[in-house]
Amino acid sequence: MQPREYELVMVLSPRLDEGAVTTALDRVASFVGEAGGEVASQEQWGMRRLSYIINNFNEGNYIISQLRLVPSTVHSLEEKLTSTEEVIRYLLVRKEAPRPSAKIKAKVKVNPAAVNPEAVNTAAVNPEAVNTATVNPEAVNPEAVNPEAVNPEAVNPEAVNTAAVNPEAAD
Repeated sequence: MQPREYELVMVLSPRLDEGAVTTALDRVASFVGEAGGEVASQEQWGMRRLSYIINNFNEGNYIISQLRLVPSTVHSLEEKLTSTEEVIRYLLVRKEAPRPSAKIKAKVKVNPAAVNPEAVNTAAVNPEAVNTATVNPEAVNPEAVNPEAVNPEAVNPEAVNTAAVNPEAAD
């Protein structure tokens, strides 16, 4: 079976000094090594306040680790973490592979009949200020637009095609 990527977040007892934290981290790394995995990275977030009291502690030493493990060994690692007194809480999750953005983009469909290419001046639109998911061009009532509600930073006044906006202004 192929090893998978996992993320392990541990909360260690606040009673541990730096040497004891290092020993606990080495012990966890040996657990992972015995299971045929490897610790890709470990980051110490330090002492943080807990959301609620755990084992009479209101703070804990947070550690986040990136692991590579064979899925069949995850249960034995969790049993060892549960039985270790220094670890007051842990969360071990499998990291999913990132989804390719091409699949997401393929789901977006544009209705070409809903776009009037003569009335669109692409230079007048700031793409960062437009939320295309909320605009339905067929449902826009020009009389219902409040000109005072327009964000002036979203429009480049030099690039406005007044003939496309107001046909009377073209005269």
